[in-house]
Parts: sequence; C-alpha cells; structure tokens
Amino acid sequence: MVSLLIRGSLIKLQLENGRVIELPDSWGLVHDVSGSILHRCDLFIAPYSIVDNRVSIKDSNVKKAAKAYFGVKESELLTGTVEIPTGPWQYINNVSVVYYGKKGSKRKKGLYHHDFEFPVPLYKQKDGKAYRLALPDACIVNHRGFVWP
Repeated sequence: MVSLLIRGSLIKLQLENGRVIELPDSWGLVHDVSGSILHRCDLFIAPYSIVDNRVSIKDSNVKKAAKAYFGVKESELLTGTVEIPTGPWQYINNVSVVYYGKKGSKRKKGLYHHDFEFPVPLYKQKDGKAYRLALPDACIVNHRGFVWP
C-alpha cells in the first residue's frame, strides 16, 4: 500500500487567461511526498474519499510530512482512498493561482491560495477524471504547502 498525501480540497485554479476552474468539493490535491510512484513535483487533482480515522502510515517520511503539514498527532490523521490517475493527458492552460481548503489543527486549517512565481502547466486526463498540475523539478512543496514556484 502506498501512502499519498491529500493536501487540500475545495480547489479552484485560476488560469493564466483569467478563467477559473472550480473542482468538485470531493476532489483533493494528491501529492506523493516521497516521489515513489508519482513525480514528486506533480500534484494531481482527483476524487478521493475518507475511509477510516485510524491510520497506520508505514512510510516514516510520509508520516512526518502529514503530521507537520496538518499540525496534528498521528492518531488524528485520516485514511482515505484515491485512484491514481494515469494518462493520456491533454494540456489545458497554465495556472497562475491555486486556491484550496486545508484541514488540520486549529492553527493550520483554513482556506489558502498560492500565487505561482510563474504560471505552471495544467493537464486534464483525457477521460476527464483528473487533472495534473506539473510543477518544475526543483519545486518546493512542504509542511507550509506550496513554497516554490
């Protein structure tokens, strides 16, 4: 079993041309913190569901990242499921701002946005079930969220 982090939901993407894509509330920002199965600088936006509130994360890097990102103890982390999106992918436009809601401790939960230093490419799965936000290889996405670009 692979551990992925759902970094947020309530996602809106502001495209370079000014158009805004608003995703369903049940979709999340899916991130492979370790880069073990997905490119670590690709964030996928796809449907997910919460399964159980008792979680046992085997990967210590993912566990550490989740606790820091949400500001909670391991016992407060939730388990969910997400279908790992695959291609083929179709380029949509470049994203200049991402808006998202984050759960977690009183100090960490809330609505967030990140203005990209330069617009990043957005792809849509050909069957329409997911999006891929393709950040550059030197991206920084950590306990604070999106940092660079």
